[in-house]
Amino acid sequence: MAVGLPFTPTHVSSFAARGAELERLGEERQDPHTLMRAARLYTLAIRIADDIDKRPAPPFTVADLTRVRTELRTLATDAAASGMLGDHGIAPERSAGASDDLTRAFREVALRIEQRIAGSSHGDRPGLRSEA
Repeated sequence: MAVGLPFTPTHVSSFAARGAELERLGEERQDPHTLMRAARLYTLAIRIADDIDKRPAPPFTVADLTRVRTELRTLATDAAASGMLGDHGIAPERSAGASDDLTRAFREVALRIEQRIAGSSHGDRPGLRSEA
């Protein structure tokens, strides 16, 4: 059984910061898709906070892992675009540093969720099957 590494308040902060950014963008653009992404990140942040505080919470799922991986792809795309064009007047190197920090936190969360799923599941798991 794989033992998941503990989540930290930094993970919660990373998700909450990205959720706040998406919420602001969603409000500005009146984009329901962006607002839904923000809501999913806030929900995941709450689940991680519950895990840290050992409060009863639903187990992490493959859907949670998919959300994190999707957000990682989006962050990578955003970082590439802001590196070439700048991000709303922010110096590209400053924007890239913040994006690198967020990307690192999202990768850590993806790893921890994957470990939790592996540690709590028996049998095949869609999308997480290892090749033996």
